[in-house]
Amino acid sequence: YDLRFEDDRCDPKTGVTIAHSFVSEKRVRFVTGFGCSGVTLAAASVYNKHSVPMMVLAASSPKISGLHPAIFRTHPSDGEAARVLADHIQSTGTTRLGILSAEAEYSKDFLDAFSSQYKG
Repeated sequence: YDLRFEDDRCDPKTGVTIAHSFVSEKRVRFVTGFGCSGVTLAAASVYNKHSVPMMVLAASSPKISGLHPAIFRTHPSDGEAARVLADHIQSTGTTRLGILSAEAEYSKDFLDAFSSQYKG
């Protein structure tokens, strides 16, 4: 095996640049890592186009699931966490809920997933 390491710095543009380098110059056949959902989502189209399977270790956006058949996850989707939280809150009979969150992709994806599950 010839292992190649790159740091995407959790930046989608850097992740896409690395993906292009991996598939063209370095002819990588499999990629793993992906700690940030934004990078995973941005780079997925490059890897998919070149039939390079992705093993996603920590990125958790629900948008990753079903993106293409060669993406494999070892970390659960935030969609599942949102469902569990929504189920718990609904089981307590809570009718008012406040959410404090950063304006970041992770937070927005989690809120979208939670909102689709919470029926309160």
